[in-house]
Amino acid sequence: MKVEKELSSFSDFQISSLLHSLGTELALSKVIDADQVVRAAKAAYLAEKLPKLVEEGHFIILFSQWTLILDILEVLVGDYLSLSYLRLDGSTPVAERQDLVDAFNRGTCPIFLLSTRAGGLGLNLTRADTVIIHVGPTCLFLCALYIYV
Repeated sequence: MKVEKELSSFSDFQISSLLHSLGTELALSKVIDADQVVRAAKAAYLAEKLPKLVEEGHFIILFSQWTLILDILEVLVGDYLSLSYLRLDGSTPVAERQDLVDAFNRGTCPIFLLSTRAGGLGLNLTRADTVIIHVGPTCLFLCALYIYV
């Protein structure tokens, strides 16, 4: 009963994080509904813009520092919008990374979800003509501090 009470106070994202930390393979899309994701302002904006960009033939990179944000973007892009995408983050096996980059650069998929820390010394994603970066509060603070100083 105590565990149930504590879990009931968790957000969907906290539950997903807990499951990932325990090594479960439960996808975020099984924990939250895609309609819930679209209620967030940034997600609603992407839900409006991404299909138009893809229809116009753009190739898009969606960057985030956090893989949890990439998990949410997968729910939005794949489940809600039914758009094809590729994903590369720190958990992607090194042997698969070049294949993902090559597939994107060949134009086989219009959207590439990318963790900012997965690139190592850099990735050559020359096909992209649109880049969307998820900026977290820490980065905003550091940018503001840099501009102020």
